[in-house]
Amino acid sequence: MRADKKTPLKADKKVPSRGHKRGVIGYSKKSALLEDAITQMNAGKYGRSSAALKELLALDPSNMEARRLFATLHLRLGSLLPARQAFESLANEALERQDYWLAESLLREYLAAGPRCVPFIEKLGSVYQEKGDALAASEEFAKAIDILIEDPDPDRPALATQLYAKIRELAPASPPAFRLASLF
Repeated sequence: MRADKKTPLKADKKVPSRGHKRGVIGYSKKSALLEDAITQMNAGKYGRSSAALKELLALDPSNMEARRLFATLHLRLGSLLPARQAFESLANEALERQDYWLAESLLREYLAAGPRCVPFIEKLGSVYQEKGDALAASEEFAKAIDILIEDPDPDRPALATQLYAKIRELAPASPPAFRLASLF
């Protein structure tokens, strides 16, 4: 044995605490459930994916990734109302945290399935406005106006006018502002 090498003492050894081990096991179970849900969803086994996500959300109700996957699952199943509620909740939480990238991603994912959802288009325009992209914001607001002209919202009859005012405020010389000027 070499003289410069010391033998480890029992006190030098690190023994992980039991509490830490339990946390790791819980984390592993959550990871396994999430992985299983993704695998099942990608295989088109939506019932199994749903069961794994429900179990995961029972363990960790605030798990953002599981909540987003569940919202995506609703979209794939064609359940637009539950998907809309889930995506709206997630997008609002992202906006509260000023996570504009995530909010934009969530809104776009839903709009791919429900492209005429004026509240989501309006919210996406607001995300661009918060990011400082006035032209992109005005384009989204213009999309919402186009839909409202075809199909007015009886609960918000002045919405198209309000959105046009936002366009004029954000980007008065933008193509959407000029295109819609004759209507307002």
